[in-house]
Amino acid sequence: MPALSDRQRVELAIPAYLLCALTAVPGVFVPADPDLEARAEADIAALRADLQDACLEPFSDLIAKKQHALLRRVERIGKGVITGWGNRPALNVMLTIWHFLKDLTDR
Repeated sequence: MPALSDRQRVELAIPAYLLCALTAVPGVFVPADPDLEARAEADIAALRADLQDACLEPFSDLIAKKQHALLRRVERIGKGVITGWGNRPALNVMLTIWHFLKDLTDR
């Protein structure tokens, strides 16, 4: 398999970065049953850990200096996207991310 370009690595990391940022918003996921709140928090914490791993995975074979440079690029791009979210509902943001992923996989 050919090596990934920097752009491809960033494209792979961006969706995980955005979803991780979305899961960090307080109260974005509210369980229907208040008794499930503790479990929901644990599930979200596990999801965040998996998303953080997914964000780092495209860079795992690179030297540390290159990893940090590309992660800064992911963060810069991600923060630019996040600022456009404004007061949009979480579901709307999730659908936007889904369309982004669909476009990437269709290409």
